[in-house]
Amino acid sequence: MSLYARYVEPDAGYPFDKENCQRYLTLYERYLVKFVDMGQSHTSIVLEQFPKITFNSVNFDFFDEFNNPHDIYKDPEYNPYLEADY
Repeated sequence: MSLYARYVEPDAGYPFDKENCQRYLTLYERYLVKFVDMGQSHTSIVLEQFPKITFNSVNFDFFDEFNNPHDIYKDPEYNPYLEADY
């Protein structure tokens, strides 16, 4: 499954997160997600278009390839703290 992130929360996160998003992203634009690194209190994502930059997940909404909303926090493919059901 392909995962997409849409930049929707420019005021969320730490100052560095906000600056990173404002510098590289366009509000409401959809980006293909390359990697999700979910920790206990912070989730970073890497976008295909910017492979050397990490972004804070709080700045985004997530969608599958069919543009259906996708909750990465409830998906064991992205959340290592959940048991996979496959």
